[in-house]
Amino acid sequence: MVTCRPDATPQPPCDITAYDRISDVPTAWDVLAAGKSLFLSRDYLRVLEEDGPAGTPARYALVMRDQTPLAAVVAHIIHVEDRLLAVRDRTGFNAAQRPFGRLLDRGLTWLRNKGLGAAGRHILFCGNPFSCGLHGVAFAEGEDPAFLWPAALDALHRIQQRDRHAAFIIVKDFLGPCAGHRRPLLDRRFARFQIEPTMDLPVLSGWRTYADYLDSLNAKYRKAARNICDAVARHGAIVERLHELRTEGGRLYELYAEVERRAQVQFGVFGPGYLPALAEMLGPARFRCSVIRGEGRLLGFSLVLKDGDAAVGHVVGFDYAANEQAPIYLRLLHLVIEDGLALGCREVHFGRTALEPKARLGALPTDTELWVRHAHPIVNRFVGPMLRLVPQDSAPHREPFRA
Repeated sequence: MVTCRPDATPQPPCDITAYDRISDVPTAWDVLAAGKSLFLSRDYLRVLEEDGPAGTPARYALVMRDQTPLAAVVAHIIHVEDRLLAVRDRTGFNAAQRPFGRLLDRGLTWLRNKGLGAAGRHILFCGNPFSCGLHGVAFAEGEDPAFLWPAALDALHRIQQRDRHAAFIIVKDFLGPCAGHRRPLLDRRFARFQIEPTMDLPVLSGWRTYADYLDSLNAKYRKAARNICDAVARHGAIVERLHELRTEGGRLYELYAEVERRAQVQFGVFGPGYLPALAEMLGPARFRCSVIRGEGRLLGFSLVLKDGDAAVGHVVGFDYAANEQAPIYLRLLHLVIEDGLALGCREVHFGRTALEPKARLGALPTDTELWVRHAHPIVNRFVGPMLRLVPQDSAPHREPFRA
């Protein structure tokens, strides 16, 4: 049992229970997750368990007080292999993950040299390592998160002690100006790490279709957008909507894996069944898959999920050889906008990678931060200074829209 509130006022104790599978978690989870991100929903977490990356087990915890659910916590144990930290193509799709690689490479090498054992090769991620946003904690409605964060952190500590696998705890991602978490995390000796921004495109009131978006661009950027579409068409490729993902599941997975192989750091690769299962779980009202096909063969695809009012560009895959002949990847970014508008979303989330081309689309940077703590108190003293040495990429400023 723990006390939920950080102040001196006596409070009823909280009960924390940890679980290994989402199917074992009581329905209190659904009460807490209702109205929150789909990445916290039971249905999504079940898909991630069954078809997500191998070797990244999820752990769950519920915080209760007097039988009332207060907080739901989900974390993933990531085993970081040496081969995942190798320096990779810096021009690749996931080049913006570079700071993670530098941090992990330096930190884990130092830990191994200090003889801290295999635990130094594991990270407990509070949240989803494969999405952007705070998808690791859901608090009860009407409760001040600043008062509940200590209990959520106690739940993470309980998971860490229970598994004895992870030396590091990382709480990710905090987006925008929200600061109610900072005092509780500082009190628990977590170090703050500001990482690259996510790139987000607000949907203007007059946009209903992709044509509306194009019309809002100034002449220079509108011409550039149309040139991208024309270049793909001249390559003999067409754009299609893919309704049944299992019919093309093998090729989709091949294109997705090609992108992941070029990632600076891999936290895991989704299983072949993940994309079709996600499409079936969400249905056409919350899911779009657009593909670029040339000579009957898929050259690229983008998946867009509707999460509340936001369109999330969740997964992109493309043929790098074809991309050298035609702007396949840039065309896929435009398809993310088109599909987001078709889903009736009010914002398009592009994620962290490829900051320059997303800025040219009109996406704006949203500041993001995560918090890191090592289980060993002495080692933890060096975490903050080490993080401050990691260089960051900043998003360029572009003004593609008409005044």
